[in-house]
Amino acid sequence: MKKALLIWNLALTALLAGIVINGCSELDPRYSNLEAAVESNRVAIEQVADYAKENRSLINSNTQEVLKNTTTVKTLGTTTETALNAVQSSLNNYINQNIEAYLGQYINDLVTQLVQQMVPGS
Repeated sequence: MKKALLIWNLALTALLAGIVINGCSELDPRYSNLEAAVESNRVAIEQVADYAKENRSLINSNTQEVLKNTTTVKTLGTTTETALNAVQSSLNNYINQNIEAYLGQYINDLVTQLVQQMVPGS
């Protein structure tokens, strides 16, 4: 009887040792599923963190590009305004010179005709 009890105790000890070594998790499939879900979520969170860092970097880069483009547009606006003012001034000068020349010639011709009409034979 003592031998049977000793064998029974050894068997129970081996079984309990196996349970402790392997853990109760293998006996409960929900724990394995939960562990897999936690690991999957950990990987997903790390990916989200990596994407957030990448997006932050891209946002900073885009912000710098927007600032450069803003400066370029302002410079372009100023340059265009200066060029338009120069063109307008040049056009006004051209028109004024041609009108003066035309009117001067027209008045000369008109005066010449009047003189010719008033003075016969000239």
